[in-house]
Amino acid sequence: MAWLILAIASYFLNAIVSLGDKFLLSSKVKNPFVYAFYSGILASVVFVLWPMDFAFLSPDLTLIALTAGACFFMAVFFFYSAVLPGEVSRVVSVVGGVSPMIVLALSYFFLGERLPAGWLLGFSALVLGTVLFTLGKGKKTSVYSFLAAIFFAVSFFLTKIVYLETSLINGLSWTRVGAVLLPVALLFFPFFRKVLYQSDFNIKKRSFFLFISNKGLSAGAFLLLNYSISLGNLSLVSATQGVQYVFLFALTLIFSAYFPGVVNESLSPRVIFQKVVGVALISSAIIVLFVS
Repeated sequence: MAWLILAIASYFLNAIVSLGDKFLLSSKVKNPFVYAFYSGILASVVFVLWPMDFAFLSPDLTLIALTAGACFFMAVFFFYSAVLPGEVSRVVSVVGGVSPMIVLALSYFFLGERLPAGWLLGFSALVLGTVLFTLGKGKKTSVYSFLAAIFFAVSFFLTKIVYLETSLINGLSWTRVGAVLLPVALLFFPFFRKVLYQSDFNIKKRSFFLFISNKGLSAGAFLLLNYSISLGNLSLVSATQGVQYVFLFALTLIFSAYFPGVVNESLSPRVIFQKVVGVALISSAIIVLFVS
């Protein structure tokens, strides 16, 4: 069950990263494309590992790897677009509720993955618990979140295909090429150049340190998640994203007390009850996965 421990650790870090993203987007950067662009460029730090295990891929697999990276960048862009105006816990939970269902279908039909009865029960509880966090969302946030879920699912699916044919470091590096090439290619279009060059990214030293630290945690979470994907059942790794909302729910309760205007979370008794039920389902599902 090493994949499960790695996935849980990754989603814990991602819960912290999501709150950092919400804070920076709401008060510092305020432009999802600019934030996604610089986040994508920073992701190229993984290339320092590539000489340790570099290998060429077949043309078809190279295209799959590059597409996986490009889809990941698009997923991150739509995720940031949803987080900016919305409640971060609800936005993240839409992705966690929709994406596993897409991954399950893709894995079933194209990878031949099958879930035993116990794992299927855990998968269902994870998705149901996550969906409880999505109720009551606004239309705009739902659209962006749904698009993010689709691109995350496709990215994870294609990444799993790459890992079936090559090593973790080599596969990860090839997918990162796609994640960097797409935002750079977009700069050939005047509109995106204008958005980037006119953006106010001259954040103060303390905020810049927060941005770098947040992206460092994001890189760590990304590495752990990809290691988990390379080892485990893709559908379950994706569905385990539900634990991120358990962590995120607890963190937002604390964070809302200090930055209520930034986090912008609804904490009415009905919403809290709804989320507590979701947490209970997700926690029960994790126990099922551990004992199955």
